[in-house]
Amino acid sequence: MWIALAVVAIVLGLVAIVVMRRARRRLRLPDVDPFTVTEPWRTYVQHALSAQRRYDEVVRTARGGPVRDRLTEIGARVGAAVQECWQVARAGHALDQGVRALDLGRTAARVERARDDTQLADREAALQAQLASGERLRTVATDARRRLDVLEARLEEAVARAVELSLSGDVSQLAGLGADVDGVVIDMEALRQGLEEAGRASGGRAS
Repeated sequence: MWIALAVVAIVLGLVAIVVMRRARRRLRLPDVDPFTVTEPWRTYVQHALSAQRRYDEVVRTARGGPVRDRLTEIGARVGAAVQECWQVARAGHALDQGVRALDLGRTAARVERARDDTQLADREAALQAQLASGERLRTVATDARRRLDVLEARLEEAVARAVELSLSGDVSQLAGLGADVDGVVIDMEALRQGLEEAGRASGGRAS
């Protein structure tokens, strides 16, 4: 009987391991590959990954105890910020590709030619709409780059503070750090959603 119970326990344990591995695969986040997006988005992703590596090193070298435990928890949010930066970069890259495909310089020239011919009034209106759409996308991408600059600076500042706070031994001082990283994640997510919305509004050109 005891042998049978032991066998059952082993089988259940193996089943649990398989289930856990499958769950991890389902929850696996997309790999971050800076070289699948163009500049300047690539550099943003590389800087975010560099910040995460520095933070991970802070956690690795921190003295065991509550401070290290809290740093580890915050580290998960740093990882979330990197993932959001990656998604922002992908969306921004897609917008840039959409603007490039519209070839705004050529479209502007076609508008001028249509304007000179009264029989092409309808064509001019369509081209003007296309030109306006492209300009809007370009403005969104430019604004996203400015905002991502600021967010990345905030993330790097948080990592620098983590180095200092890891040496203090006072876990209460990490509350502000956690809130700052959470703020970066929230703002990154909002930026990503805005870019994705701009892509959808453009009729899929930036998807």
